[in-house]
Amino acid sequence: MITIKTLLENTGSRNRALAFEHGLSFFVTVDNKSYLFDCSGGDKFIKNARKMNIDLSKIDTIICSHSHYDHSCGFLDLVDNFKIKKLITGKNYFDPKYSFDGMKYTYLGCGFNKDFLEDNGIEHIICDDVLELQENVYLVGNFKRNYDFEKSPARFVVERDGKIQIDDFRDEISLVIKTDEGLVVVTGCSHPGILNILSTIKERFGMDIWAVYGGTHLVEASDERLARTLVELKKLGVKLLGFSHCSGEKIIELIKNDKDFLSCSLNTGDEIKIF
Repeated sequence: MITIKTLLENTGSRNRALAFEHGLSFFVTVDNKSYLFDCSGGDKFIKNARKMNIDLSKIDTIICSHSHYDHSCGFLDLVDNFKIKKLITGKNYFDPKYSFDGMKYTYLGCGFNKDFLEDNGIEHIICDDVLELQENVYLVGNFKRNYDFEKSPARFVVERDGKIQIDDFRDEISLVIKTDEGLVVVTGCSHPGILNILSTIKERFGMDIWAVYGGTHLVEASDERLARTLVELKKLGVKLLGFSHCSGEKIIELIKNDKDFLSCSLNTGDEIKIF
């Protein structure tokens, strides 16, 4: 059995006791093993977990999809509250990230470094391609750029080797779960491009993508790109979609009106169960 519980997302749900803000955090359970996928930007996801009767103290391994603050800064609060043994990230995770508006730089990074992990006795594991977590559960990174129209906004930059350059988001990773129906993919922001991510995953596992949940960063995408994305999602075999966070209202509405997809919201407090 697979459960995906949204500890925090940009939007609230029917549970008015839960706090929400710009960010993302999923509590994912596969059989009897649980993972925290992303930590949002602060401690609200921790408070929400308590109100959802989720015991985060039983999780020893944390997964961060990439090092933007709204997915990673909450890790600091997590370490303040619980004993964390492992952090899994993509490569170049600690390269400082910024937003650049042509005049000034705004820091967007995770707020900690390798020394913080060492000081707290936390093992850092890097996923640079495919990393098996348990039977049928994997992390995947190092995504191919198969779709040239999937471009990340130029304002996202990174400091690497003493230089500022356009961020290629080489640190981004996604969670992949094998099922009898196909692959279930959980994404953070999909900065490399949701189609680039899914096509790479399909190629590596030789299976269709059945379900996709999480952020896709299509909030700024043109109508043409949104239309092409839907066409390509169908080619990849996708049936179930639960886009959220940075995906944008346009793509979510298009999916709802497309008879080829089954869709749902995954707002704060929402939950998916796959038997």
